[in-house]
Amino acid sequence: MFHIHWDQSDLGAIQNAIMATFFDIYEDGILDMFVLSKAEGKKDLVIHALKNNFEADAYFVKVMVLSGLCSNACPEDVRPFGVNQPGPYVMYTTADSNGYLKNASGKHFLPFISVHESADPQRSSLFF
Repeated sequence: MFHIHWDQSDLGAIQNAIMATFFDIYEDGILDMFVLSKAEGKKDLVIHALKNNFEADAYFVKVMVLSGLCSNACPEDVRPFGVNQPGPYVMYTTADSNGYLKNASGKHFLPFISVHESADPQRSSLFF
């Protein structure tokens, strides 16, 4: 059974931490933190959620690009999400810490991970 504690003061207050991960809880571009701990003598795990209040650090941008092939009322055998698709490209404008506008862009990269039966076996080992 998991118990979530939202009122942690800092990382030092969490005893017997097992695992920690960064996650944007509030979807505001600031990485918050989840910490998993286990109390002595108990088998239940406890999840601690810590909101990052140090906002002078780096931010990140999460972008979701959909193909639009089937956005709603999809047939049962069509899965519109979770498929690698070549070609998505995103460009955005943001302000740096001095207030100057900066442009940035990124694209999705699909590495070559398959080997066809007609491929040379000696060369195909380079892809693994």
